[in-house]
Amino acid sequence: MTFLTRLKAETHALHMELEQALPLGRPGLTLPQYGAVLETFAAVVFPLEERLRQLAWNDAFEVEARWRSEALLQDLSGLELKLPAPASQFQTLTPLQGMGALYVLEGSRLGGAIIARDLARLGLNATHGAAFFSPSAHLAPDWKRFKEALTREVTEDEETEVVSGAQLTYQVFLSAWREKSKLDKVTE
Repeated sequence: MTFLTRLKAETHALHMELEQALPLGRPGLTLPQYGAVLETFAAVVFPLEERLRQLAWNDAFEVEARWRSEALLQDLSGLELKLPAPASQFQTLTPLQGMGALYVLEGSRLGGAIIARDLARLGLNATHGAAFFSPSAHLAPDWKRFKEALTREVTEDEETEVVSGAQLTYQVFLSAWREKSKLDKVTE
């Protein structure tokens, strides 16, 4: 089994659990539900990217082009949503776990391309409310280069720690969404 196959397999259940919990992609998605998703993502992405910026990265990961907090901030501002309290589970994230976390964030860009089309029903687009989910012009090549960097840079002995970082990231997203939906009584 290749490392990427293992990473995908060992995060699949959490990935599916998060997808099923979020109201994204559902026909009846409302603007308040979408706003709750954005606030949840901000609670996770802002502190996660802050921690990832503190880590040393090989140039192969092209991390400066992968940050997404600015797009998220643009969406929050455009929809007049508040900045949420940050999730705080990332302070001790190791560089290898950071690679797993970045795998989750990068992978979400692929799903974001599908979500962005659905958000058009709500009158949202890349310049108003859906910048975070709108795909870049180089989505497929960026994803391919990221996976190639992971394959090259992660040794067999390091794989488990990278997987744990990806799993932790999914768990934090899930936990933040559950808390947000419970507090705001958002229909899942």
